[in-house]
Amino acid sequence: MFIALAMLTLGSQVQIDAQKKEKGKKEKKELKWEWDGTKSNNETIDKYLVTIDSLYNRVLSYRDSINAYEYKDTVITVNGENYLFAYMLNPEGQYVTRGQVNWQCAQALMEGVNLVLDMTGAGLESANAALALPSLGLNAFKFGKYVKGGPVVIAQGVKTVKMIRGTWIGNSKQWKEMKADALSADEVAKLGIFSDDAVKKLNKCFYVKKLPSTDPTYQAEITRQESKSQDELDREAAQFAAWVAQTQQTPDDKSKELDDVSDDALNKAMNG
Repeated sequence: MFIALAMLTLGSQVQIDAQKKEKGKKEKKELKWEWDGTKSNNETIDKYLVTIDSLYNRVLSYRDSINAYEYKDTVITVNGENYLFAYMLNPEGQYVTRGQVNWQCAQALMEGVNLVLDMTGAGLESANAALALPSLGLNAFKFGKYVKGGPVVIAQGVKTVKMIRGTWIGNSKQWKEMKADALSADEVAKLGIFSDDAVKKLNKCFYVKKLPSTDPTYQAEITRQESKSQDELDREAAQFAAWVAQTQQTPDDKSKELDDVSDDALNKAMNG
């Protein structure tokens, strides 16, 4: 009976990736882990359950990390030229410094790599935990369901991490592209619509670049700008400048800032 239970658990890892499709739609499964922390007093099993529990919570935290900052951009027309202002806001609606954005992106990319590696390592211990179940006697039934749930957490967790990490990579590339063509603080000041304090804030939290009239990504927005009267454009520019001046900036945290990230370091984090 116990051998059969162990074999059932071993076989679960083969089955977890087999998801049925119904009418062309993938069935979504929630990441679920129901271990209540009770120990079996078997070192192999308990170590495995603690590892899975830790990984489960790390995946949940990683999934929530994508909501830490929201990428935003705004097109403003000044003196007949279109400019793109790109920035990040935290959940409280505050600007996030570029150094904090760089730090968060780098941390998220590296944590994604580490999580997948740790879950792969934990998967190698699934068989050992399953084979240890018969030593628990009747308690094998109770702990068998937890051990069986481990490979499910690993498989679904890897998928979740890869999906979230892909989103972070997209955000990082978008942010990096803005940096490549960004105007200097002096060039932003010459636009003539921002106060000195606002220019300092822009230089710390924003990337600003001039948009060519043929930019394919923002063509629809450029066309809308071209359809507006000069009074409308001036009013929108003034309103945006006032918003920049009034909106709060996140507090500085030097331990969580990277003012500059080399291309090599970013590429390594993305592709690691």
